[in-house]
Amino acid sequence: MKKAKENFSVQFDELFEKPKLKAYNSAKMRILLAVGVIAVAFAAAAPSVFHYLSVKKTADTVKDAQTVMESVQKNLDEFDESLPYTEVMILRSKVYLDQKPNYRNPKAYQLKIDDSGIDFGNGYVLHAQSSKGLYPGYPDPSLEVKPTPDDEYVGVDVLAQYVFAENAYVDLPSAVYISGNLISNLEIQVDKSKGSWAEVLKKEDDPTGVKTGYMLNYHAAHAAASSDDITASDKNFLQIYRYWIFPDGVGIYLMESGFPKKDLLKSEMQKLSSSDQLNLANEAADGAYSGLATNFELVKSK
Repeated sequence: MKKAKENFSVQFDELFEKPKLKAYNSAKMRILLAVGVIAVAFAAAAPSVFHYLSVKKTADTVKDAQTVMESVQKNLDEFDESLPYTEVMILRSKVYLDQKPNYRNPKAYQLKIDDSGIDFGNGYVLHAQSSKGLYPGYPDPSLEVKPTPDDEYVGVDVLAQYVFAENAYVDLPSAVYISGNLISNLEIQVDKSKGSWAEVLKKEDDPTGVKTGYMLNYHAAHAAASSDDITASDKNFLQIYRYWIFPDGVGIYLMESGFPKKDLLKSEMQKLSSSDQLNLANEAADGAYSGLATNFELVKSK
C-alpha cells in the first residue's frame, strides 16, 4: 500500500511540474491581457485621437479605434494559439436554466459551512458524508456568493475543502467550487493533443429545477521519444467533475482526477450510455469517480 501511495505521489508531482488544466482563472487572465493591450494602444494613440476630436474628424477617430481593437484581437488570437490547450466554456452550450433569474436585486447567499457539509440557505444542503472535517483555512469569511448575470464576470472560487479517510494523498482534500453563474463562468482547458476531448454527461434534473450531471476532460498521452523521456504529459490524464446548478444560476462542482491505464477514445465512449461512460472512466482511472459519487450528496434542507 505504501508503494502504491508513493507511485501516485510521483505521478502527481510530475503532472503538476507545469501549469495544466487549471479550470477557473483563465478568463480573468484574458480580461487583464485585453485591458493591458488596450491601455498601451490608447496611450500611444491618445495625442492623435484628441487632435482629431478637436477638429471633429469623427470618421478618422472611429477608424483609429477600430485599428486599436483589431490589434487587441490579434494579440489575443496569438496568445490563444501559443497555448497547448483550448479554453472551453463546457456548460454554456449544454446546460440551460428553465427560467431566466431575476438579477435586479440579487441577495447574497447566507452560507453555513461546517465539518458535515454546506447549507446554502436556498433550500439545499450538500452533505460531506464520512468527512473527517474541513481542511484548515476554510471557509473564507470574505467570500460572497450571489446570482450573477451572464454579462458580468464572477469567476469560480473554492468554497470549502473536506478531508476524507480514504484519500491516498493525506494533503489532497476534496474541494467544493462555487460560482454565482457557473454556466457562464466555468472555463476548462482541453488539451490540443490528438485524442483529447471533453464531454458533459447530464443526469435527470431534480424536480425542483436543479441541473446536475458530470463532466469528463480527457488528456491523451503524448508520444515519448523513449522510455527514459516519459513525463506527466506522456501519460493519459482524466478529470471527472460532478456539478449542481440551482434555478438562480448559482452552481457548485467537485473534481477528481486519475491516470487511465488505457486510451479512452471519444468515438468509443459516445457509443455508451452516460452511466457506462462513467463506469468505464472510473475503472480506467482507478476509482477517480467513486469519491464523487459517494462522498457528497445534495439534499433538500429540512
